[in-house]
Amino acid sequence: MAKIDTSIDGLARAGIRITEEQFKDFCDMNLTWHCEEGKEVPVFNIIMLLKYLGLIPKEMLMPEDDSLSDFEKLTGARVKEKGE
Repeated sequence: MAKIDTSIDGLARAGIRITEEQFKDFCDMNLTWHCEEGKEVPVFNIIMLLKYLGLIPKEMLMPEDDSLSDFEKLTGARVKEKGE
């Protein structure tokens, strides 16, 4: 069985050029989507990817909350503090 190369080089062979930072962001999204809650919300995952790619019209975007971490902004995940 053939394996799919999902590395930056593999994406380049498929004609997709991304930066190291974009690749890291996609990996973070992928990890979030594979958690138990992520399996339940495929439409949410697609919308978050469209937002990250800049494909959501500006009038649909809410102002970003500066109190959120970059990870929370990217994935929509809520990072719980210890004791919560």
